[in-house]
Amino acid sequence: MKTLMQTYAMFGHLMLEARVYRNPYLRFDAICRYLKVSPADLDELLESELGMSGEEFMANCRKHR
Repeated sequence: MKTLMQTYAMFGHLMLEARVYRNPYLRFDAICRYLKVSPADLDELLESELGMSGEEFMANCRKHR
């Protein structure tokens, strides 16, 4: 069983190294399903760590790619 921090690290890998945000149709909730994590749980962690939600983070990556 993965911890939330391991899931957070995998989310970071998908976003920053695999650059999944380049797919304009991919949504945060689909990434959460792939990672087998509740979107609310990962959102809460992202808000506390980054100050933005998962969708906001993805939009920010898309804007600054």
